[in-house]
Parts: sequence; structure tokens; C-alpha cells
Amino acid sequence: MLTEQEAEDLAREAIADDIRMAIRKRRRVGKSFNHEDDVRLCVLLAEGKRACWAGQLSFTAWCKKNFRKLHPEQCKIYSRIGEDPNPDKALKDHKAKKVKISTKNRKKRKREEREAEATKERYDKLPVREKEKFLKEATADYLKFDDYDEEKDIIIENLTREQLNDDF
Repeated sequence: MLTEQEAEDLAREAIADDIRMAIRKRRRVGKSFNHEDDVRLCVLLAEGKRACWAGQLSFTAWCKKNFRKLHPEQCKIYSRIGEDPNPDKALKDHKAKKVKISTKNRKKRKREEREAEATKERYDKLPVREKEKFLKEATADYLKFDDYDEEKDIIIENLTREQLNDDF
């Protein structure tokens, strides 16, 4: 006869096996992820999270122990999606948000590269004396410390760790 703890451990292990299978299937498919499989993975992770709470285990530690292919933060995100009343829509929204962020970052990176290239071209066209002036002006922003307030720094240094933790 199984004890209650052993039964909970077996249930968590069964969920972990299902999640591992879903991860393997997802990896075999490659870049063309099957949305239904992703939703199933999210729901399974939410189930695992509930099982961990029931057994008073850390979900993060359980994920680290059982799933080398998934980062614990991914487990948390996917489990939150799985807990949503409509995980299908929540996953679509999550993916859309990731695409939007990566597109924004890609555009920003390209813009910064173009600006750096334009700055380099302007610098290359300058005479030698002008180059020194250009460098001084370009680095002046990095050397400004107007925001630094020594009094605030001293106050923060004198606060104890507990006081800092209470405030934040």
C-alpha cells in the first residue's frame, strides 16, 4: 500500500514524464512548432505546478531537476499560460508579444548600426584636428556625473540590508 507522499511523488513523476514527452515531440518537429502541442505542454506544466504546491515542493526546483531542456523561467511562463482559462489564446498572445519585442529589438539594433556607421563616416571625413574635437564631444556625455548625489550615496551606504529590503 502506497503512502500519501509516495502517491503524490508518483503523480508528479507521471506528469514529468508527460512533459518530457511533449518536449521531445516539440524538439523533433523543429522550427515548425505545433500550436496544440505547445498548449498541451503549458497545461501539463500548470498541472505539475499544482502538484508541486500540493506536495509543498518548489516548482522551480522540480523543473530544474526534471527538465534540462527547459529553463525554469520558461517553465514559470508556460505554467502561467496553462493556468489561464483560455490557454490557447494566452499562448498566441505570448508568442505575438515575443515577435513584437524581437522585431522592435532588431529594428533598434539596425538603427544603432546605421547611426554608428554614419558617425564613423563623418569622423573619417574630418581633418586630424577636427577629429580630436569630435572625440571630446562624443565622449563628453559619458563623462558627465551631474546626476551623482554624494549625500544620497552616503545615506544608502548607512542603511542596513533589512531596511533596504523593507522599502522595496
